[in-house]
Amino acid sequence: MDPSEIRQSIREKRRQMEAAVRAAASQQICEAIADRPDFQVATNIGLFLAFDGEPDLNPLISIAWAQGQRVFLPIVHGKGQPMSFAACEENTNLVPNRYGIMEPDVATAQVIRPTELDFVLAPLVAFDAKCYRIGVGGGFYDRTFAFKRTAADNQTEASTRPTMIGVAFDWQKLESIQPQPWDVQLDAVVTESNEYLAL
Repeated sequence: MDPSEIRQSIREKRRQMEAAVRAAASQQICEAIADRPDFQVATNIGLFLAFDGEPDLNPLISIAWAQGQRVFLPIVHGKGQPMSFAACEENTNLVPNRYGIMEPDVATAQVIRPTELDFVLAPLVAFDAKCYRIGVGGGFYDRTFAFKRTAADNQTEASTRPTMIGVAFDWQKLESIQPQPWDVQLDAVVTESNEYLAL
């Protein structure tokens, strides 16, 4: 099965999950992430709003705010372009982007560079035990965080920041994913019952 077929199959299955099952699994994922020391010490946290049946991370936004942390959501600028991240606060005006995903209104929100984030949660369609991911197919996260791959290749300290954690349901795990040269390996993947660390 090629990546496009995997995407279609898994996204369809994810959309068909019962709402109660998705909500319970999402809550377990949020609790596991909230317990992570790297989440607790982060100042600037990149999150995403659930779309197309993805895990709901809204509880984490409330937790981060309560802990005095800043939350930033991705802004998609267009095909082939890296994303930026905009501040999400209680009064932030959210608007749908071209894909129907809600994001802060860039006209009023504070925008920061991805390099300024300490901790990032990344959506995915599928993943493997080595923490490689198959995304939706636009390449937005790989393009935006390519500097992490470059730093890792050069074995510099910058490769550790931001910490990138994939978020998924247990059943989205595949036996293995053949990484492409442009793929950015995640530092970990958190599901409702497991945590996988990059090898």
